[in-house]
Amino acid sequence: MHEDRAEPGRGTHVSATPRSVDELERDAAWQVTRSVPAGDWITAERYVERGNRSWRIGLTPVTAEVAAIILWSGDDVVAHARGREADLCATAHRWISDIVSGQRAS
Repeated sequence: MHEDRAEPGRGTHVSATPRSVDELERDAAWQVTRSVPAGDWITAERYVERGNRSWRIGLTPVTAEVAAIILWSGDDVVAHARGREADLCATAHRWISDIVSGQRAS
């Protein structure tokens, strides 16, 4: 992650927006699967619980330049996109913030 900063009024630290799967992986909540022996990432997943809802975010590379991201709520796909790894890592970070804050209902 690029920097840590204190979250106003909470006294906790929030990491700056990650721009790669390697940066996401620094957070133990992310599960990253890598190829052997090259070590390239194959999937990155994170689960988030809020209230009685379970969310899952998954990323996977499509080509050398393009990755895909999917957001599930329970068993339903509620959002997906393709783009650059850096942009999708930022999207994942935003989705997590929205879920945790209650701003994302579906």
